[in-house]
Amino acid sequence: LALPAGARVSCAVYDVGGRFVRGLLDTPLPAGTHRLAWDTADDRGAPVAGGLYFVRLEVAGVRLVRRLAVLR
Repeated sequence: LALPAGARVSCAVYDVGGRFVRGLLDTPLPAGTHRLAWDTADDRGAPVAGGLYFVRLEVAGVRLVRRLAVLR
């Protein structure tokens, strides 16, 4: 994630049914390059099942959604 200026960043993982799985980030970040990682655990720390998930990133009013496959 490369931010040209500081901004509040929110990133979360959802299952194919649109249910919240895990919040990865919800905080202001300074300008620059940042790395986000997901350990494939849900919000309780339990490993998620294999399947398709969606990662939603929101920065400065812009929303980006990407698919992610978890293989077990």
